[in-house]
Amino acid sequence: MKKAGKHQKRCIQKSTTSPQEERLEESGPQKQMEQNPVERATEYMMRGEYRLVQSYLENNRFYRSDWHALNLIWIDSQRQMRKLARMDYKKVEWHRFKKKNPPPLTISDGKDKYKYNMPLSAKKILEDFFSTTPNPSHEEKKLLAQNTCLTDEQIKNWFKNKRQRIKKNEKRNLLENRKSGIYSDETNQEAIR
Repeated sequence: MKKAGKHQKRCIQKSTTSPQEERLEESGPQKQMEQNPVERATEYMMRGEYRLVQSYLENNRFYRSDWHALNLIWIDSQRQMRKLARMDYKKVEWHRFKKKNPPPLTISDGKDKYKYNMPLSAKKILEDFFSTTPNPSHEEKKLLAQNTCLTDEQIKNWFKNKRQRIKKNEKRNLLENRKSGIYSDETNQEAIR
């Protein structure tokens, strides 16, 4: 697993909730939180009690600061259970399985799902910005990178790929229209230029 760089750490800190919101999440009618949930879940994993790990993570509330470690334990317990059932998945199958079986809401907020290593909330921000400015300046890209917690390189590549996909779709539509005879030859010649 990669170490988080300065940029990612700053974004992680920025994306966490305020202490007041965290206190509200923690209080409530649900079960009391454990002192060391990561250690307890790890202990269950070491003993090979994978169902107990999953039950523990699904039925208790945890501090937001423990969510990342508990998510990793959740995924590892899923993988170990599949191995015991002799269902060792290949990479693509495992990715599909994880997508269909996300971690419980007790260890995630369920809001920011990822697609192609990018949060969907960041993708929405980029889509909205693209609708007004398909070619952002370098300063605008830096500002977008700060707002979306992505790197400048990711922003640059996203805009480049988006423009290429649109251009490719326009050419495909033009060829389909030419084959179906919707446009006259003069219109096709002008569109190609």
